[in-house]
Amino acid sequence: MTLVELLVTLIAGALVIAGIFRLLLTTNSAYTTQEQLVDVNLNTQFASEYLSEALTQAGADLPTEGMEVLITRPSTSTMSDTVTIKVNPTRAVASPLSDVAIGQTQIPVLDAAPFAGDESLAIEHVLGAVTCVKLSSVNPTATPNQLVLANALTVTVWSSAKIYGFSTEKYYRNGTDLCLNSAGSVIAEGITKLECNYLDTAGAGPYRTCPWFKVKFAKLKIAATMTNGKMTKTAETFVTFRNR
Repeated sequence: MTLVELLVTLIAGALVIAGIFRLLLTTNSAYTTQEQLVDVNLNTQFASEYLSEALTQAGADLPTEGMEVLITRPSTSTMSDTVTIKVNPTRAVASPLSDVAIGQTQIPVLDAAPFAGDESLAIEHVLGAVTCVKLSSVNPTATPNQLVLANALTVTVWSSAKIYGFSTEKYYRNGTDLCLNSAGSVIAEGITKLECNYLDTAGAGPYRTCPWFKVKFAKLKIAATMTNGKMTKTAETFVTFRNR
């Protein structure tokens, strides 16, 4: 083989190897793009379904008036895309077994066990006013059972009142993470938009904020974007509340 033939062979081999390498890069890029697209679709769907289910439970087994069940991000907040809801997951509802005076820190009830794990109590008075207090603990073995408050009562709680247990859930976007209550509790990744507006009982809206007793539906919009920024997947859902 002459020197010229050797050079031609080497050049031809180099071209073949370059072509194969380019094909591998293209295939890998296509695979990466497809993988990111699948992740975007899954993240959007999961986040939408998770938050829709949470919103469905908002306000269930809680007073229909007198307290705000849905809290959207205030205009002065630096926390982007925040939705806060109040829920009563154990459907804890009771009435005091006797009147409880101002300054007391325990409320006697027939069964305190359902309130275990709740953060707060919503006390609905006879005339419809609602007082929210922090719950410290429950004592289901005492006779009668006791709801132990974090602070002394500032109003009298009559035996005709209704007491609801509830907890607060804050969903917010921390960067591209959808979090529940803290940055360490990540529900979904890659989320670039979280928006929740409300329609009232007359079907008007959507509103950024709306009094709970007027809310009929929530309009939820969640978007996720590929890491290369080339494609965004958006999911829009109308949510009906369980107690509406």
